[in-house]
Amino acid sequence: MNWMVAMMFVFGLLMGSSSVSNVYAQTVDELRKEFERKLSELRQEFEKKLKEAVEREVAKVREEKIRQEVKSTVKKELEAQAPQATLGPAPMPPAARTPALGLFLNVDFQAINFWGVETPFAALRGAGGGTPVGHWKTVDVDRDFSARPTLGYYLPNGAGILSANFFHVDTTGTNSFSPGVRIIGPGNPGPFDNESIFAAIARNNVEANQVDLQYQYPIQLTKGFSLTPEFGLRGMFFNNRVKIDYFDSGNSLAFTKTFKSKSQAGGPKLGLEGAWELIRDLSLSVKGSAGYLLGTNRASRACVGTSECINPDRTEALIDDSRGFPFVEGDFSINYHTPWKGLSASLGYRLASFFEMTTRQRDIPAFSPRQDVFEQRNLTYDSIHFRLQYLW
Repeated sequence: MNWMVAMMFVFGLLMGSSSVSNVYAQTVDELRKEFERKLSELRQEFEKKLKEAVEREVAKVREEKIRQEVKSTVKKELEAQAPQATLGPAPMPPAARTPALGLFLNVDFQAINFWGVETPFAALRGAGGGTPVGHWKTVDVDRDFSARPTLGYYLPNGAGILSANFFHVDTTGTNSFSPGVRIIGPGNPGPFDNESIFAAIARNNVEANQVDLQYQYPIQLTKGFSLTPEFGLRGMFFNNRVKIDYFDSGNSLAFTKTFKSKSQAGGPKLGLEGAWELIRDLSLSVKGSAGYLLGTNRASRACVGTSECINPDRTEALIDDSRGFPFVEGDFSINYHTPWKGLSASLGYRLASFFEMTTRQRDIPAFSPRQDVFEQRNLTYDSIHFRLQYLW
């Protein structure tokens, strides 16, 4: 402290240099009082400067502390909003803001169409006899409407979803051909040579039954996106029957040919579904599935009504095949959660194909050898569906 007093004394002398010439004119008491006054002024100035410096440092520390707290808060908020994968179920069922626990029922009202089942039944008869001329007339089936109900259950403690669904379709299409000249049909040309056939009416019927059992485990990857792997079983039962009536010049029934194809198979399937929340109460779902079914495909063709039909080498053919049928399926839909609790609706499109699962008769007038009568084709269907779902 003595050095500080000495330094202040020196500063006081310097600051008072203007009155140095008067030092010798002042008494000792006056000098002492002058020194004490200068010292007091220096002390006050020093304390003022020191207080300002301390306040500046305190303000800096306080500002830095506030800055660190703000940065920490922002960091926590960003981390909370960042994508975080959680090995747990999605907090809500897709398109339905209800607890992920309990029974649910949805029904797809679908307009379904089958591809690959069109069958040739007549063509113009060539001048040489059993040779067709021009394009074959075919008979197909129309798009039909059916319901596809699904019943499921959200397992407790986020353990996944169990569900089962089923649909049945029975649809028929017809076509006719009466060009006013002789015609010929596929298969054995014998009946067409024996009879003068001028017209034909064909009726194509398709019946399909599909059942699925599956387990799903939704995984919430981000706030607005989830993935749902699926493991399950599928059974497919498909029947196709084509009946063709051929008429002579007097419009009388000459004979009838019948073609039947029956396939049934079952096996495992795997699937993966992604769901994006577009806006509140509106989401997009995309799903892909594939599997391998084991089963049989049987086909037969017969002719009734004329003597040529009874020839076993010409009029009948059979196929009985047991093997595997791979399949793929895709589905996408727009889902809307209604204002009524637990009720949601969606509109979507589904496409499925079972490889070489069905058989059709070939567009040939004769067959040799016998296995050339049939050709195996993919069984494919597509559907436009409207779904209503309710969760308890």
